[in-house]
Amino acid sequence: MLFLALCLASWAGAASAESGNIFNLMPGLQARLGAQGELSLFCVGRRQVLINLGAADEVFMAFAAEGADHGLRGFSPGADDDRDGMVDEDRLDGRDNDGDGMVDEDFAAIGDRMAVWRREDATGTVHAEIYHWFYDFLKTTIFLELDSSTRRDFAFQSPLPWILTDVAARRVRAQGEPEIRRTHAWITVFRDDEDGETWVGLEPLDPDTRLEPAGLGELKFQSNDHPAALAVTVAATWDQLCSALCAAEDVYRGVRDPVTGRSVPWIVGPTESLVSVEGDEPWSWRSDSAGGGNLTLEAPAGVGRIPDLATLVLGAVALPLPETVGAEGPTGEQVVTIDPVYRYQNLLRGQPVPTPLWEKLEALGPRETSWKLILHYATAPLALQSAVRGDEVSLEGRGMDGCRLRGTVTVEEPLAISPAEDIGDFAADPSRQSTLSPDLMLGWPNPFRDRVQIRCRIPATPQEAFALQETEAGFSITDKTVMPLPWGDGEPSVSVRIYSINGQELKTLYTGQQGAGEFVVQWDGSDNFGRPVASGPYLCKLQMDDLNLTRRLIYVR
Repeated sequence: MLFLALCLASWAGAASAESGNIFNLMPGLQARLGAQGELSLFCVGRRQVLINLGAADEVFMAFAAEGADHGLRGFSPGADDDRDGMVDEDRLDGRDNDGDGMVDEDFAAIGDRMAVWRREDATGTVHAEIYHWFYDFLKTTIFLELDSSTRRDFAFQSPLPWILTDVAARRVRAQGEPEIRRTHAWITVFRDDEDGETWVGLEPLDPDTRLEPAGLGELKFQSNDHPAALAVTVAATWDQLCSALCAAEDVYRGVRDPVTGRSVPWIVGPTESLVSVEGDEPWSWRSDSAGGGNLTLEAPAGVGRIPDLATLVLGAVALPLPETVGAEGPTGEQVVTIDPVYRYQNLLRGQPVPTPLWEKLEALGPRETSWKLILHYATAPLALQSAVRGDEVSLEGRGMDGCRLRGTVTVEEPLAISPAEDIGDFAADPSRQSTLSPDLMLGWPNPFRDRVQIRCRIPATPQEAFALQETEAGFSITDKTVMPLPWGDGEPSVSVRIYSINGQELKTLYTGQQGAGEFVVQWDGSDNFGRPVASGPYLCKLQMDDLNLTRRLIYVR
């Protein structure tokens, strides 16, 4: 397990772990403030101490959140909690800092979750506060504010080098106007046991906090009575990292009252990310004759929220990067190329950061009316290879602003079943095969990991058995299907079998007689010998006397 630790001190106090000591940053990754004074990030990989602030036999620890009793701050009418004419003069540290005989009666509670750690010994005091917000675009960031009564040296460490680089992100304010934000940060990664990379960014937020290289994988800085402010961000992709680092700088700056001119730091300002409601974005899929197709988003005027293509998941399967991205408006479609995923090795070798997608789209010109974002794939994504017209598949991911995206992909033009996939007696007559109603066999979930439920329906009438064809007069049964069902009023011989994409039979799920109506079978991704099959597309064939229907199933191990 990858273990990233901000080792704050060895702690001999009696405080027990509580909900305030856990920070959920990413799926499968948490930060925890442990009983030994360690702030630790847990994800898949190994253990690594990032910073050590010193050890002590006893420390003070406390947890709070924005709006806590005695912790009102900023522009709140009750920010002067003790009504003595001063605001936030007695910070949360277990001491009477303002000499009024009360402890922690007027402090600043910052963030959706705040942890305070303080130690005092003969060498002086060290006070650290850790802030965390739950907003999508801030959730992967921990903010550290640190000060000490005497000048002290601290060091961030990493088994891999830290690289100082410029980062940029597109932020959108509540008024809808985009703003390009630029900053600089120290970047490294932590690798799990399977060489997976998690980006880590370290950003000094105030100009007096200076990080200096002091050896391989080590960054030193000093702290005294002026608090050092830093942001530690983790991210799955480069674009997500850049967005989070630029957002962190905005939070540190806070908000300024345009009337009084008063500024309050550590406040999340109004942005599009906060005022927009997470919705179900309308996507569509149309296959082409070459086995690929276009995934299209109907976008509003303006560039809007651009998806981070490296984060998209369709169904249960991660989408590969598309071949190209197009923007279609009143003047037609314009296409931009897609760069490979940027990785730590590219940064380490000094290779330039690719132009982000939002910048490429903005270079095409303003979007004054609604437009379409078109992702072209040379090969249909796995989750769409089994789809039929009208199917809906869920799509999730992240925007380049760090916010969660959710949508529904409607299949407008599915992949055509190739002759090699027309398994059965009617392979020589694909036109007759295609007239069977696709509703006679449905698999869910598809794609699937553990098992798929396959619902089969034996039709009682030709109208129920065959698909409808659109004519000038409306919909009617096709001419080739006006014959009665082969089994009449009886029960057909039915089988349900799984085949490889090349037509090799792998497993028999059912054989027997079935009357009109529905029945359900399951497939767990194994063959007739109980051996698990490989991930990929498979064919499920429903045979009813001399009629058959084939559907694709996608197995993901």
